[in-house]
Amino acid sequence: MPNYQGVWSLSAQYQNSTGWPTPPVNYGSGVAHLGGGFDTTTYSNQIITKSFETSGTTSDFGDLTLARQSLGALASSTRGVWGGGTTGSSSNVMDYVTLASAGNATDFGDLNTAAYNKGGLSNDTRGLFWGGPNTNSNYIDYITIASAGNASDFGDITMQYASGNPGFGSTTRGILPIGRSSNGFDSVIEYVTYATTGNSVDFGDMTVARNKGANGSSSTRGLMAMGEASAGDSDVIDYITIASTGNATDFGDMTPARDNYPAAASNSTALMACGGQYPNVANTNIVLIATIGNAADWGDLTTAVRGWAGCSGSHGGIA
Repeated sequence: MPNYQGVWSLSAQYQNSTGWPTPPVNYGSGVAHLGGGFDTTTYSNQIITKSFETSGTTSDFGDLTLARQSLGALASSTRGVWGGGTTGSSSNVMDYVTLASAGNATDFGDLNTAAYNKGGLSNDTRGLFWGGPNTNSNYIDYITIASAGNASDFGDITMQYASGNPGFGSTTRGILPIGRSSNGFDSVIEYVTYATTGNSVDFGDMTVARNKGANGSSSTRGLMAMGEASAGDSDVIDYITIASTGNATDFGDMTPARDNYPAAASNSTALMACGGQYPNVANTNIVLIATIGNAADWGDLTTAVRGWAGCSGSHGGIA
């Protein structure tokens, strides 16, 4: 009990601490922009948003110029871009939105090669699209996000037929988790320096060889979560320190295990993973990037979606 001045003693505080409310976890600010996908019957062109601050339902943002799945996404602080994908045949289409203003996407230009299973990554200036299970899929394309136009050649990754897991990075370095190639499932992680074009360089390996996962980062630490693996869908989250090289370390788990491109987006604080195939799920997970541990539930989508791509205007390549 408090004393006559209304002050609790330390012993009284300890005895009553179990009744105190648990403060909410702060997952940072901003929203994830999630576009495209497939809902078991229909290819989608919808773009929706989901908040990092609250676990409520999603909001409609607008439409992509082309419905498709297995596409890549990237963003600057002001503009989001989606590229590639498939509706049965591969696409080279890129389209963009202004993140602050809901509305339909506008054509940005074309990738050098039409492909699906694309990975996207960016800093605040330059965006890269890479990968895909077809000839010449070792290409890395780049764009200047603020200027619409066709992509230019950046360099190559080391393997052909490489399915592009979503990429991430710091303001200077981009990370490309390869996941799968003509060799089968791969655990390879490579990196590039945004400001200089050239081929990617070996970084290390993931703890589990897998692709089609959900990845993101702060400016210092990158997370690689879930995906399709030889032993079945994975729930594993790995982490790396972006500024160094070396193999990934186990971070925790997502729930449930799933593959086929859950839409992933990160701000400087958290990684969000939405949907995916298990078979199709509507579940969303969120995890603090700086704190090792399992992901938390972050509400459900109104429709179970797989094969889509997410971005945000506050990821580690910007902050």
